[in-house]
Formats: sequence, structure tokens, C-alpha cells
Amino acid sequence: MGSTTALDLIWTPDENDPAEPDVYLKTMAQSIEDGVGDRLRVQELAIGLKAGFASVPAALTSTMTVAPVTINSSNGSFKQGLDISGGVVTVVTPGMYLVSGSLGIAAIAGHFGRVDIRVGATVLCSDEQITNATYNTVAKCSTVVNCVAGDTLTMRIADSVSGATVASNLALTHFTVAMIQAVPV
Repeated sequence: MGSTTALDLIWTPDENDPAEPDVYLKTMAQSIEDGVGDRLRVQELAIGLKAGFASVPAALTSTMTVAPVTINSSNGSFKQGLDISGGVVTVVTPGMYLVSGSLGIAAIAGHFGRVDIRVGATVLCSDEQITNATYNTVAKCSTVVNCVAGDTLTMRIADSVSGATVASNLALTHFTVAMIQAVPV
């Protein structure tokens, strides 16, 4: 079976077991046939959120800072089963989560917009995009992470030299967290 790494909390498949998917299917089929044993359960909890900026924030700095995202009607108004305060999402229900973030940078030449996703202080993924004077640029990243109750998830943003601004089209900037598997019961 697969495993998670001690520090990164990322699930990795067992490369030496080509029949690994069959283990799950066999367990489910036998459970349906016999009505006994371990069962695979459909995730019954709808846990997740989509956050963004309520208005265009001040210019980006060269220091990675927590994106001040919030939940409001202009960016989806979806929040269920997670707590968010000051751009920090606190996990309540343990499980595997898909976490993604994007930063829309207004048209300006010579900057690198940066975004990263963290659990606590650990960077899980990062992206940096060079900007141009003609078009808005989007830096984005996503990852899957196993979380325990109390873990904090953040999207951090920055500019390579300070001075770039978030694109006025706020749909380009978002922070999304969605549970894809609860801890088995």
C-alpha cells in the first residue's frame, strides 16, 4: 500500500505493487457480496471553501505574506466545515485535502509574482511567473495534503521586487480548499 512522508504529509503510491488498485476494488466487491468486512465509504461530508479578495489590496511586497483572503458573495461564498480568519484556514476534520491558490498580477513589466501554499510553516508547492506590461499574469499552484485537526493552511503571496499590484479582475486570485477523503472510520 502507499504511504505518507514524515515531513511533507504527502501520500505516495507503492511503486512495487502493480495490483494496488485491485486491493480496493476487491475489498469493495467482497463487502457488497457478503455484506461484511471493511467497506469503502463515499465521502459524506462536503467540506471546503473558496476564498478571495473583497477588494484590490495594496501593492505586493517582496516578503511572502499571508494573502488576506475572505469569503464573500463576489468570490463564491462557499465555506463549509472549515474555519478561516485573516487568510488562515484551520482544519477541523482530519483527512486528505486538495489545496490550490492563484495570484493575478496586474500588467506590469519586470516583476515576478509569487504564490505558495503552506501547511503550518512547511511550503507544499510554489509558483513564480514573470509579468509583462500588456497582460495580467497568474501564478498558481495546487497540491494534495493529509491534514489533522488543527492544521493551518495558508496561501502566501509576494512580488520579486515590490510594486506590482493584484489584478483588478479579482476572479484571477483565489484560495480553494476541498476535502477529497476523510480519515477512515
